[in-house]
Amino acid sequence: MEKCLVVAATRSSFSFKENANYKFVIGDIKVGFKKISDERDQAFTGLKYGWIIQLELNADGIESAITLANNLIDFFLSTISLESGLETHEKKLLIVLDTSNEVKEREFRQFFYDQSFSRGDTIEVSEFTEHVGAIWLRYEGKDRDRFLRALHWFRKGLNEGDVLDQFLAFWQGVETLNPLLIEHFGCEKTGYEQIEKTCCVTGNVFYEMRTTKQGMEELVKHIGLEGEAWKQISKARNGISHGFKSLKDVQAECEYLMPKIAELLYKGILLLLNRSEKDTTLKNLSYISPLKLGEVHFIDVIIKEEDVEKLLSDYYPYFQMSMELAPQEDGYISEAKFSAKLESECVLLSLSASGRGLRMEHLSEDEG
Repeated sequence: MEKCLVVAATRSSFSFKENANYKFVIGDIKVGFKKISDERDQAFTGLKYGWIIQLELNADGIESAITLANNLIDFFLSTISLESGLETHEKKLLIVLDTSNEVKEREFRQFFYDQSFSRGDTIEVSEFTEHVGAIWLRYEGKDRDRFLRALHWFRKGLNEGDVLDQFLAFWQGVETLNPLLIEHFGCEKTGYEQIEKTCCVTGNVFYEMRTTKQGMEELVKHIGLEGEAWKQISKARNGISHGFKSLKDVQAECEYLMPKIAELLYKGILLLLNRSEKDTTLKNLSYISPLKLGEVHFIDVIIKEEDVEKLLSDYYPYFQMSMELAPQEDGYISEAKFSAKLESECVLLSLSASGRGLRMEHLSEDEG
């Protein structure tokens, strides 16, 4: 087991009454909340306000530490929202450091967010304007509200960072389109069916109306989604919502099925607009889970420093990264630069990116 330090941050307006900074222990894990209060905190977190969350824990390497920290921090933030009724935004993992005693070479990982660069995907202004007009004029009244809500769910699915939230957003989008799809396909049923039920107390028979998935099922047939995939999608959704499967198993299934449910919603929207599909969009949808295409995700570094107190004496160790946005003809970045906010010798092991086709032509490292 290794000792690890995990540091994250979140935006929120809550405060602790006792102190601006708050520490407590849960089991063998030390937890600290520090309010973002100065320019150094803002530079480190990339946030103007909120909280830095620090965990000191034991784990089998930094990967296990990250998994445990992810669950704990989400738990803490959800509990804070429950206690206060205030928002706590999605966490940002910042750094993970091996803080074990008598270690000469320490594993270190730092996460990066919002590192923008061109992937070569462009939108024609004239085409965009034409499509906006077509979307707005396609429906009126409550049907327009429903269609725009489906568009909202599609966008939300693309933006979500959590696998289960992402899957449910796409599913909700398809369900939102269901009445419009029923009308489009001219289904014989109205989208409702009468179900006979028996009261478990009195034994009396009664009838209940419920909506059907007829429009969704017709869409599945129309786009040629294989039957087994649709069954898997439905079972995954039921596994999340009705709890008959472990969430760990469901998460793996959702991650695998994500491109299919995203494609289903995308093609359903285009079908109702009488628009053709775009190969570039379908390609991007195939790479959406669980990270966003094109974002630099993290760097792995070995810090050659035996004295962990030295590393943490002034502030958290971290790198600042800048990218030279000079994409080549194929859309790749030409250069990335790092500067370290620490005095110890560092060895850059790797840079991991979620985008397919991110290639670093030159990698320079300035040691502070």
